[in-house]
Order: sequence, then C-alpha cells, then structure tokens
Amino acid sequence: MSYQLDVLPILTQNCRNACHNPISLQGNFNMDDFSQVHYYALPTNGINGVPYMVGNIRHDPGFPAMPQVGAKLNDCQIAVIKAWVDAGALNN
Repeated sequence: MSYQLDVLPILTQNCRNACHNPISLQGNFNMDDFSQVHYYALPTNGINGVPYMVGNIRHDPGFPAMPQVGAKLNDCQIAVIKAWVDAGALNN
C-alpha cells in the first residue's frame, strides 16, 4: 500500500482540498504536512487503539465523523486507508 499512489489521492479529494489545508486549516490540521497525517494515523493517537483517522472516516462512536462536508468515504476508500494504517502508515 502506497501513501503517494493509493492514500494521498483519497485524502486530497475528500479531506485536504475542502478543509485540512494551509488556508482552511480546520482543526489546526494541515494535510500538506505528512507528520500531521502520520500522527492521526497511529493507533497510539486515538481511542482504545483505533487511530483518529480510521475512527473518523468510519464514523465510529466517539469519533467526529469525517468528512464533515460531503458524503462519507465509500467502503473501498476506507479499506485502502485502513490497510495503509495497518501497514505502518509509511510515507511511501
């Protein structure tokens, strides 16, 4: 699973362009900074071992549902991001 080829296009289209960019900076989260993306993808930074990024896009109880604007990511998009997270959330 590649961040650049598989994950980044999903995040750019659904999260970065609308809210999490240097101009909007919603939640003080800039997806242009990989260290911030990586932080939210780590299980240690979440709730009960579920990374914020995964809980948010799955709309898990206790997590703010993301994206807030527009439709929920489809199951395939969620699976791609989850697989990347499970593989260590590498910047590859």
